[in-house]
Amino acid sequence: MVSIDAWTYAREFLLYADDVARYMETGGVVAWGVVPADYAVFAAETSDSLFARFRDIRAKATETIDPDLFDRQSLITPTCGIRNAGEQEAAAIMEATALLSRRLRGEEP
Repeated sequence: MVSIDAWTYAREFLLYADDVARYMETGGVVAWGVVPADYAVFAAETSDSLFARFRDIRAKATETIDPDLFDRQSLITPTCGIRNAGEQEAAAIMEATALLSRRLRGEEP
């Protein structure tokens, strides 16, 4: 598994979309850290803004990567550094991550 801070570095990571596609084709999984673990940054976001941000990442990625492959081989995670958040802040970040994942799968409106 490759874990990427997609909040900050998705654009740069996708400069290597051909390599990412090959990695996914061989069973590799990408953990897209799209929910900010820095609570000050996270607090300025909404469910809709996180959803839109990941949809933009997906749209760019699937210019090169097969959309079904991308969906199968992707996970949604917070960016790294959640350990620096307080307990309630970390819980809110994890809850938002789970909600975003369910929403992307069509399980939430």
